[in-house]
Amino acid sequence: ISWITSQPTNLNHEGRVLMKRLPAGTSIDVLVADKFSDAISYRGLIRWRDQDIEEAKVLPEWLPAGSIWSRPVADDSAFIKAGNSWARGMTLLSFFLPVRFASIEREITISLVACDLLKSSVPVTQGSASPESLVVLNAPTSARWFSISMAVFAVALSYLAAAFALSRVPQRTFSLDPIVITAGWDGTGSPAKIQVLFFSLIVIGLLTYILCRAGLLSDLSVTILLLLGISSVGALAARATDIDKHRLGYENWAWLVRKGWLPIEGFAGLRRPRWGDLFTVQGEFDVSRFQVIIFSLVVGLALLQIGLTDLATFSVPEALLGLIGLSQVTYVFGKVVGKDDVKELDRAITDLRTLENAFVLKAGTTDDPAPLAFGAAPPPPGDIASAIRRAKGQYDAYVLKEQDVRTMFEASLGIKLGQMLPRWN
Repeated sequence: ISWITSQPTNLNHEGRVLMKRLPAGTSIDVLVADKFSDAISYRGLIRWRDQDIEEAKVLPEWLPAGSIWSRPVADDSAFIKAGNSWARGMTLLSFFLPVRFASIEREITISLVACDLLKSSVPVTQGSASPESLVVLNAPTSARWFSISMAVFAVALSYLAAAFALSRVPQRTFSLDPIVITAGWDGTGSPAKIQVLFFSLIVIGLLTYILCRAGLLSDLSVTILLLLGISSVGALAARATDIDKHRLGYENWAWLVRKGWLPIEGFAGLRRPRWGDLFTVQGEFDVSRFQVIIFSLVVGLALLQIGLTDLATFSVPEALLGLIGLSQVTYVFGKVVGKDDVKELDRAITDLRTLENAFVLKAGTTDDPAPLAFGAAPPPPGDIASAIRRAKGQYDAYVLKEQDVRTMFEASLGIKLGQMLPRWN
């Protein structure tokens, strides 16, 4: 609804504007506070408000009979559903606002005339009819190109702000790749986080577009709130599951950092997020991830198409909304019941550290079997070779376990690592 008037019983009545701006190039809806009647016909005239009388006579935009569609406000209309029950049965007018009235500075004047067809059939444009009422409406207009440009600018600015904020995190670099921006703590692409980013950017763009197009901030429908809530809860649940099941113990993490197998930022420093991470887990196609991405794209495209007019009334079928929620539950549940490779790796690293400690203890308390100079006291091990001679059995056990851990590590991360020698003192 673009305009609303008080009871139009007097000539030269001024209408009240609900929108700050009128979108040129689209159909405009006007609510007249009169009960609808088939006997009333409407005509109108559109001109620039700052035009003088002579110019208005030359360049008007007449709205003759047939170009203004009048109808009663139905009970199932979006305006009534929004809580405006007082408008039930009133007259709703629709007409096209030409593109040539698009502006970001000037205002237009729309004069709407109501004529009783039972009293006069002479068109108002001929100047001889007796109108029942005349409503004059003044408001600035908006251009579609300007609104789209501002929406794109708002989305780009928000995206750049997110990328810049991420680059301020230690050990992170600036990147415009959405997979990198939304990567999980382990450095892999996160379907849940990219879904949150996708819906958020769409809503930011649509809110900006409607703000520039109509001059007001649109409400958000329950459907949009549910979409944002479902995606956000899914992302939080997935992260909590990852932290609980797929994170190394602190002591093992610090030990791997000292050994040089792991950078200080953890697994994220060894992995590069890939688009394939959105659909696969350890090289295997994941149906739940596929569902999350595909359903998000479908709803996102629908939101772009329908939400351009009114975010407050946007809705999707309940079955589709439930399917999106179910795909999120399946995605998180798949993480919960999935293979616990990191926990097994964590236990193996703990065993390896125990073998290393046993090797150090044996090497420090055993004489070197190599021949010593006459009368020399057995020194502590001075290098790894000396330590191995003193604790050969413990070293062999460490090497076997180290090979197993390295194989598990390489299989989990998809990288190649060098041999990790034990400390010897």
